Amino acid sequence: PVTEKETDSVSDNRKAFTGEISFHVTDTTLNVIPTMGGKVLASLTDGGCQYLIAGARANVGMKAGRYMFESRILEVLPL
Repeated sequence: PVTEKETDSVSDNRKAFTGEISFHVTDTTLNVIPTMGGKVLASLTDGGCQYLIAGARANVGMKAGRYMFESRILEVLPL
């Protein structure tokens, strides 16, 4: 039988983050548009913008330890 090589980490006694995690417009590339109250980021695809890489930075970062985050990639097809 195969045994799991990754062991559980020690308990984390630090206080959990309770603020809102978001993306600020100043921390995104020029072709990123926040939609749905900033919960969905869309990229521009008109006039050659589809060739640019879109990026955004959140207002919260990780310093150490194990963390899990969830993201979903949506594809918008032209009509």
